[in-house]
Order: sequence, then structure tokens, then C-alpha cells
Amino acid sequence: NVVAAITFLYLTLLIVPPISAVVDPFVKRHSLGIPIRFPDGVAGSLAQSVAFFVVFDFFFYWWHRAQHRLGWLWVQHKFHHQDRFVNVTTVHRYHFSEEIFRVFVIFAPMAALFDFKPPTVAWLWTVFLLWGYWIHMNLRVELGPLGRWISGPQFHRYHHTPEYGNVNFAAFFPFWDRLFGTYQHPAPGHFPENTGVVNATDGNTMHEAVTLPLVEWARAIFSNP
Repeated sequence: NVVAAITFLYLTLLIVPPISAVVDPFVKRHSLGIPIRFPDGVAGSLAQSVAFFVVFDFFFYWWHRAQHRLGWLWVQHKFHHQDRFVNVTTVHRYHFSEEIFRVFVIFAPMAALFDFKPPTVAWLWTVFLLWGYWIHMNLRVELGPLGRWISGPQFHRYHHTPEYGNVNFAAFFPFWDRLFGTYQHPAPGHFPENTGVVNATDGNTMHEAVTLPLVEWARAIFSNP
């Protein structure tokens, strides 16, 4: 996982910024600019951050759900789910092309619809990173009733199991799953041991990690002229 993380982080930093530089001016010219702004100060900054992550999680929910429901996206996302021992390093286990897609399906639509007060980029990426570590922790942490509103390791572990899999798509706020019918509330004291993908390897080779979705996409294109 660590090797894949270093490799894909490098590829992401190489590819995504130029794409964002091209997309951003177009999005800004055609933005609806629905204002989401709160007063300055600690409370306002906190509310601004929560609002940003609520909106982000809505778009992430539908993107993540599509990755599980559409075969051509699943071959890209499957690498993340092949980990049979989910832990904090699993958050870095994703194909670099996912970040390219996210520019168009999450960040560009958010920018096209809403006018957020400019956030501190370093602060946002710190939250994204730490939250990813939090929900992938291999710890028996139960949130009880709070788990219906805030995601945690138990909530997300259900998402990584072959038995449940297509549930609990939200990254931050499970109420999106509750609203759209994909919520699986963790049973008290239940932390599924088996994670991974049925009838698949664990994907622990750089060849599989890098080429699998590209090969599958090429095969689909050339087999259906």
C-alpha cells in the first residue's frame, strides 16, 4: 500500500494540476455562484468548513456509488477494495486515474454551482487525509447513535466487506446513505473480519495496481468497435 501510495501520489501531482488549470477558468465563467458564506470568526469558519464537507460528501456519495454500480468504474475502484486487511494505509490504495475523474465529477460541479468563501487549501487537505485515516482504522471503535450522523471505522468497514459491500458510500456524513437508501447501521459490537473482493486476487502487485483498469478499458473499447 505504501509503495502504491508514493507512486500514485507522484502521478496524481503530475497529471491533475494541469487538468484543473484548464477546467477552472471554464467553470468560473459559467458558475451559478450560489453563495455559501458565513461570518468571519471561529464559529463562522467552523460552519463554513462543515458546509463545504456536507456539499462535497453529496457529490462524493454519488461518485462513489457509481464506482460500485458501473462496471467500467468498478475496474478502476476495485484495487481499493482488494485489500484484505483494511487499515490506515488503505486510504492511499487507489488508482491515480480516480483523482482525474474527481476533478470533473466532484470539484468542477461544486465550483459550478456554489460560491464558497475561499478556504485554506492546506486545512482542507489535512482534514481529507486525517479523515481517510480515521474511517479506515483497524480499531474496534463504536460511535453508537452518533454513527448515524458521523462516519467512523465501524461504519466504513461494512462498506469493505464482501457480505455488505454496496452500502455506506458516504465519506463524512452517513445521512446521505440514509436519505438515498444505502445505509447499513453497524450492529453493536460487530466488526466484520473479512474484507476484500470475492473471486479476486489481493491486487498486491504494481502491475495489477497500475495497469488493471487501463487494460480493462482498452479491452472494452476494442471489443466493441
